[in-house]
Amino acid sequence: MRFALVLAFLISFLFNDANAQLDKSRYTTYLDATFEETIKRKAIYVRTLTAVNDSLLDAVVHEIETNLLKMKGKYILRTEKLMEHGLFIYYYTSGKIESEGMYEYGYKMGAWKRFTAQGVQRPDRFYKAERSEMLRALDQ
Repeated sequence: MRFALVLAFLISFLFNDANAQLDKSRYTTYLDATFEETIKRKAIYVRTLTAVNDSLLDAVVHEIETNLLKMKGKYILRTEKLMEHGLFIYYYTSGKIESEGMYEYGYKMGAWKRFTAQGVQRPDRFYKAERSEMLRALDQ
């Protein structure tokens, strides 16, 4: 039942958004250079979300002109808002990994691995989990 409600919400959310299109269980939105939603003619990227379960969605982002993979990760639907949640991997246009790490409720957390365009590992970046802990506390 909860899955049906979430799916219904997503459908209504996306149909109300003029730059989104519905294709069965896949949802497409257009993104600008900073990954903010935009209209198709201004977009650089396209994000496709596919429902995994009642609140989790797989996401992939491709460049529109080249169809090259730019990002893959997971989103969670929380308080009627999509939030990054889980492993995210960002890619260079060469296909090599640019960075990878975890999000929790929309915030980066823990160690993020980073790489140069040639694939050489750079120093990790560390993000405190304080913000996500505050969000978890609000649920209780």
